Amino acid sequence: MINLLIWSMFGALSGWIISLLYSNGGAGTSRRYILVGIVGALVGGILSQAIKGDSLSGFNDMSVVFAVMGALILAGAQKKLHT
Repeated sequence: MINLLIWSMFGALSGWIISLLYSNGGAGTSRRYILVGIVGALVGGILSQAIKGDSLSGFNDMSVVFAVMGALILAGAQKKLHT
């Protein structure tokens, strides 16, 4: 359960940073990037655990890296779709 919270926090942070880089200052756009970042981080973290064969109860550096990468990839794809 703590993994999901940590991945969500990293995803929100990633989404917020992406919103600063890509958005035109609209609050709705920022919220959308933060939500996309959270979803991407959760997917990335879960994929990290699945690829490595660990259970979801374990937390490590690579799961954080995968979570942030998942957030960045999903937010970048979302930006490309809305341009």
